[in-house]
Amino acid sequence: MKKNKKTIHTIRLVIVILMAVAIAFSALAPVFGTDNGKEEERSEIREEISLIREEIEDILEELTKPLQEVTKVVPVSGVPAGVSFDYDLRERATGKIVRHLQTVLNTDPETRIAQTGVGSPGRETNYFGKGTRSALVKFQRKHGISATGFLGSQTRAKLNEILRDGVVVKEVKKRDTEGIRNRFTEVSRKARQIRERINALDENGEEEND
Repeated sequence: MKKNKKTIHTIRLVIVILMAVAIAFSALAPVFGTDNGKEEERSEIREEISLIREEIEDILEELTKPLQEVTKVVPVSGVPAGVSFDYDLRERATGKIVRHLQTVLNTDPETRIAQTGVGSPGRETNYFGKGTRSALVKFQRKHGISATGFLGSQTRAKLNEILRDGVVVKEVKKRDTEGIRNRFTEVSRKARQIRERINALDENGEEEND
């Protein structure tokens, strides 16, 4: 959660910087265009400023648009071929079939037993404890099955279907922060180059006036 808040804060900071850059460039065009001479180069700089503003607006749009939710099918890995849930299970049950149950539950982020530690993906156990029961209740609710925490015929049928076809999961598509950062870096580089060209024009103009 803290990492997400930090990312949001960084994005907001970048937006403020980009807006400041856009405003600055908006003010530059009329100022450096007041002197006579070298109009062709000045015209090129105005065009580049316009392109940079368009790029800034595009980056701002990318930063502020809602994240997309995508659906995908994830195969269950870690359960041997041929395994199926053929009998009922309840809390305190033990055995390899419990481990397979936990593996299926952990495949879906919405029904995961634990994020870390015992019971988390890769650390499944042979014991049907309270964590497994709680995750099974989430599984049953998600799939419209009576949420009892007891693994009965309906739940077994759904689990076997998932073993065969995979788990349908929903996740939020991550924002391409690295790509946005690279674009912002490139815009900043172009902005510095234009600033240098404008300074050079101003200096040349002063020398000519002297």
